[in-house]
Amino acid sequence: MVTPWKILRRCTRTKDILEKDIEQKLKVSLERMGCLVLKFVSPGNSGVPDRLVFIPGGKLVLVELKRPGGKLRPLQKVWAKKFGKLGFRHRTVKDENDIRELMELVRKEVMANEVHTACVSDRSY
Repeated sequence: MVTPWKILRRCTRTKDILEKDIEQKLKVSLERMGCLVLKFVSPGNSGVPDRLVFIPGGKLVLVELKRPGGKLRPLQKVWAKKFGKLGFRHRTVKDENDIRELMELVRKEVMANEVHTACVSDRSY
């Protein structure tokens, strides 16, 4: 079986890596951590993020995927700013390092939720 890591490793040059390769790697990695990773399509609204990442504990991260070296279009920047003003996190993922950073964010959120849940469940009423 070809794993997403192997796909990225097979690409010897950065320009050989496609957005779909980054997307597959991100999806598999985050789903293994217990996240729900959904493709986000909003007819009539160009520039919205590619993926919604639902993190255990009720957190959400909006993810825009780009191939290495890719940049956000102006409309994508507008959406990122709008979501940020509403209190949602928005991340642009272009490569394995960005995937690792997002995985670390998810780990911290999951751990924080586990600590909070343990504290709440230990209370006697």
